[in-house]
This record gives sequence, structure tokens and C-alpha cells, in this order.
Amino acid sequence: IPSVIYRITSLETLWLRYNRITSIGEEIGNLSKLKMIDLRENKIHSLPASIGKIHSLVVCLLSYNHLSKIPDELGLCISLTQLDLQHNDLAELPETMGKLTNLVRLGI
Repeated sequence: IPSVIYRITSLETLWLRYNRITSIGEEIGNLSKLKMIDLRENKIHSLPASIGKIHSLVVCLLSYNHLSKIPDELGLCISLTQLDLQHNDLAELPETMGKLTNLVRLGI
């Protein structure tokens, strides 16, 4: 993800679908007003722990990537109502996902 995007702190929606993105920087945590992120169909192998700083995140779409693990800190995104992790390489989910009590749609 281009570093300039991490400086747009007023950003609420971020669509980056179909872009061959391989990594997400720790700076994603700077986007504290982000409500929706669409990173489907990229080549992402891991998520930074700083994603847990985005407490406003409501929709997180991560299907069709190469994720093998989800950071425990995702459980801090307590506003999440929709989480799509389908078609990844996940073997397990962190226990902290049990804290996502507003989640109404989960794709694995």
C-alpha cells in the first residue's frame, strides 16, 4: 500500500481489491476513522498488529489472499460487524475473535 494512503487520516472507506498487494504496513493503525476496508483478491500474507487500533472498523474484507494467521489484535476491532476471511490459508483463528460481539457476518 503506498505510504501516502496512511497519511489520509480522515479516510473512512478504502477499496484496494485486485491489486497484487503483498503486505500492509503497521501505519494502517493511523487510519483511526476507517470504517470499511476491502483488500480482497490480493497477495497479502499477514496483517500487522496495528490493525487492532482501528476501533471504528465495521467491515473488513480479506478473502482470496494468502493469510496463514490472523493477529490477536484483530479482536480489538470491537465495531466489526462483517469479517470475510474466505479462501486464505488459515489453520486457526485467535481466541480474541470471541471479543467481536457485534459481528453478524463471518466468512471463513
